[in-house]
Amino acid sequence: MHVERHELAKAAERLRAVMDHSEDEQLRVVARLRLARVLLADNKADDALAVVQKAPDGAFAARYDEVRGDGLFAKGEKGSALDAYRAALTAGESGMVDDGQLQLKIQSLAAAAPVAATPAPTVTPKPTPTSASTSAPAPAHSPTPTPAQNPAAKAQTSGSTHK
Repeated sequence: MHVERHELAKAAERLRAVMDHSEDEQLRVVARLRLARVLLADNKADDALAVVQKAPDGAFAARYDEVRGDGLFAKGEKGSALDAYRAALTAGESGMVDDGQLQLKIQSLAAAAPVAATPAPTVTPKPTPTSASTSAPAPAHSPTPTPAQNPAAKAQTSGSTHK
């Protein structure tokens, strides 16, 4: 009734009283879950996460994981939210969580997740068959031409001897 009238502080107060004072364990588990949702609606993600920090064993574990995912998402921790949603999907008994809604949350976050940047592989160009077969290998050592083989050197040596 308080939630419907947007009296979130009053709703949280009543749910805390049930959570802290009820003798029924299952009722306390439900009150904690609902309190976390009320806190999320009141933009108190840290408080909501503190309430559902430890999920109970059994049927409610998946619901706690889902609310934990909602709290983490509200804080901007999308990777952790995705993990919590996946845990909720695998932890729950059939019918305890809305599998379709969880799948949508998972798909939405998985699609928005950044892909790890991997460097492009380095490609070494291979010689083409025509260039490899037509080019002769360079000699290991190029001999210095003698004056007889080099006309410029021949002119220099002949000019220096005729003085």
